[in-house]
Amino acid sequence: MKIIVSTFILFCLALLSIGCGEIKAVTAEKHHTVEHFFISSTELTKNDVITINLPKLRPKNLAIVDSNDQWFIIQSAEANVLMMSEEEFSLIKVLELPIKSTKGTIWENGLKITKTVFKESGKYQIYFADNLETEPDNTFNFSAHVIVK
Repeated sequence: MKIIVSTFILFCLALLSIGCGEIKAVTAEKHHTVEHFFISSTELTKNDVITINLPKLRPKNLAIVDSNDQWFIIQSAEANVLMMSEEEFSLIKVLELPIKSTKGTIWENGLKITKTVFKESGKYQIYFADNLETEPDNTFNFSAHVIVK
């Protein structure tokens, strides 16, 4: 009888410790994923700089999508497009992108081309994701829109 009771108590303790560990992990993950991502201004001119505050835990890639749905890759190791090393990108707290001079990589007819991103006035999506080539529901991501006048 003592063996059965002891086994039952150990089983309950094991379940309790597993449950507590999962709760702590989820709480910590939620805390880091919502920490301080914001863009300083959503309406900008060609002379402005987009200032992006980044959380500690963030997606590893960055793209900007223009109003014509053209994707400009800014940071992606998979695409071999790096504005800075992956390690440096994972540690920065604030990213500044000058409207006049920010360049991104696009593919035209299978060729990799670097172009100025904010060439035209319009709405742009600043898109961070672990995988830029999948649907947003299938990857860790966050984004914001800006309007360049």
